[in-house]
Amino acid sequence: MKQTSLFGFETNIEDIVTKKTLSKLTKIEKHYNKYGYNENEKCKTCDKLVRTSYNGKNYYKCKIIGFSHSKATDIKVRNQVACSQYNKGDK
Repeated sequence: MKQTSLFGFETNIEDIVTKKTLSKLTKIEKHYNKYGYNENEKCKTCDKLVRTSYNGKNYYKCKIIGFSHSKATDIKVRNQVACSQYNKGDK
């Protein structure tokens, strides 16, 4: 669907909605969109999972997604479904 802006330009509405939707995804959701899921495995047994500590608490991060000091890149080890980049670790 196209719409004319105040300045006379035609804009495709579907493109705007898609861009806004993609910008609201978390880093982990974007990662799953790029690589896909591995429903048979969990992140807690992957060799790319790293445990970091800060202020006496443990946080789990993925080497592929990257590290930050926010919960946007935290991996929930109990129930996080692995991505297709999963490699069995010795955990």
